[in-house]
Amino acid sequence: MVWDSLLSGWLSDRVSPRRILTILPLLGAAALLALSGFPGQTLVILGIVGFAYGSTIAAYPAAVSLLFPSDAGPLAYGRIFTAWGLAGLLAPWFAGQIYDWAQSYTPALWVAAALSILSAITAQKYIQRA
Repeated sequence: MVWDSLLSGWLSDRVSPRRILTILPLLGAAALLALSGFPGQTLVILGIVGFAYGSTIAAYPAAVSLLFPSDAGPLAYGRIFTAWGLAGLLAPWFAGQIYDWAQSYTPALWVAAALSILSAITAQKYIQRA
C-alpha cells in the first residue's frame, strides 16, 4: 500500500534507523503470532503484517543511506536487496515444507515470527545508536 510506505518514509526521516528497524520487525512478529492464535481476525491481522512489511521496504533505503553515506551504500543495499529476493523465493517453499510436515500453518507463522524477532535483535546489536 502507498500509505504505509509514505508513513515509513516520513518516520525514517525522524526516527533513528536502529529504532525503526527494531520496531517494524517486532510489529510484524506480534502480528504473525496473533495470526496463529486468533484465526477469526485474519483480515485485520494480515493488514498489520502487510503494514509492517511495506513499511520495512521503505525504511531500508533510508536507513542504508544514513548508515552508509559513502560509496559503500549501493553495495550494502545491493546485498540487502539480494537477500530479500532470495528470501522471497525460498521462504514460501520452506513454509510449504513446514505445512506438509505439521499439517498446519501455525509452525510456519512461528518460524516467521522468530525470524522477525531475530531481525530486531540484529538491528539492536549491530546498528549504532543514533
